Amino acid sequence: MLASHQKSSAFFPYFEKLSHPKVTFSSLSLNLKENRASLAGTTENFQTLEQQIHVLKKEKLIKNVNLSGISIGEEGKIGFSLDLLLDPQIFKY
Repeated sequence: MLASHQKSSAFFPYFEKLSHPKVTFSSLSLNLKENRASLAGTTENFQTLEQQIHVLKKEKLIKNVNLSGISIGEEGKIGFSLDLLLDPQIFKY
């Protein structure tokens, strides 16, 4: 029974290691049934956003990265949304 149990909190330390220091995530929605994470964030420029996407795409436990909702804010910061398809192993005990 424990082998099939999913632990959503396991996502946080895992994702923290993958987060670029100049990227701020403002929202997160986890869907354990579909193994998806939807995030919204901001960063200083497109170069930093590109670096963050590159790190996520290289990660084995992230099966797909979808970038959307790109915008430039008043202060010149780049806003964006990410939809991640995750390997279920991320949520295992």
